Amino acid sequence: MTVVLDPIGYAAGVTEDCTSQSLIQPTVSVDHFGGTQSIFIKTQTVIINSGQCATIDWIMRNREGNAVDLAACLTGGTNTVKFRMSDGLSGAGGIASINATTATVVSSSDGHVRVDIEAADVSNAGIFLGEFALIQPDGCTIFSNRMYVSVQGGLFTDGKLTGPPTVAEVRLFLRDYQQENELLDTVDFDDSEIALATYLPVQFWNEIPPFIGSYDTRNFPYRYHWLIGICAHLYSIAAEHHRRNRFPYNAGGMQIDDKGKSGEYEQKSAQMMQEFKAFAQRRKVASNLERFYGEVGSPYSSTRW
Repeated sequence: MTVVLDPIGYAAGVTEDCTSQSLIQPTVSVDHFGGTQSIFIKTQTVIINSGQCATIDWIMRNREGNAVDLAACLTGGTNTVKFRMSDGLSGAGGIASINATTATVVSSSDGHVRVDIEAADVSNAGIFLGEFALIQPDGCTIFSNRMYVSVQGGLFTDGKLTGPPTVAEVRLFLRDYQQENELLDTVDFDDSEIALATYLPVQFWNEIPPFIGSYDTRNFPYRYHWLIGICAHLYSIAAEHHRRNRFPYNAGGMQIDDKGKSGEYEQKSAQMMQEFKAFAQRRKVASNLERFYGEVGSPYSSTRW
């Protein structure tokens, strides 16, 4: 099939129905060995724009990644499927933006469920933890599926680009596109890896001394260094993949070592991680000193201490 490009480079005649854009399905994890197998046991990620009215479309799966038939558990209408979402870095227990709302069962035999997301639920950009659970009337959980909900910042909420760097920004900084990765023929990092790598720099900030309060993924303010920390973790993830799967061999008189880049990834990760950690430590020490200095006045004297 010949694909004709229009003058600005988009495929002419390839369109999608606008009504399907609000139905959000989890992105398929990357198979780095050239296959098409989906890695369902890997934490999946759904991407929603801030302020978007959307529906999360989900298949309930067991720990082996197989779809679960819910019919027997839903017979009689006593058990229900519920959905919760919260920013897990918001202190003890997190702040629930969606607190145990009832999901719609599309097909019980396939484990197919959906939940509607209102604009107010995703008004703040950040990395959230979402969870579908099959719940008994007494509140006991039969089983559940957890995901990352990556809410991307935009201008149609409060008009400000707040929250973490978007997936698009991370990919642009890393030049991580299928068309650019000639050897992989896919992206180097999937959305779940980017979501995890976005979470970790904020956790690091919160856990290093001095302990002067904490941030979550909605309000961490240092976006440049946040991007550096994200990329450092992504390079570390890639290094582990190359280290685990390296198998150099000879084929047709050529030596093949396509998984031999762990050292290069690790070096780049260490360089960027050092930049982020040095900034975080300096900034926290400076913030702590700023809180120390001040003045105390006395009503009996013009002298201030």
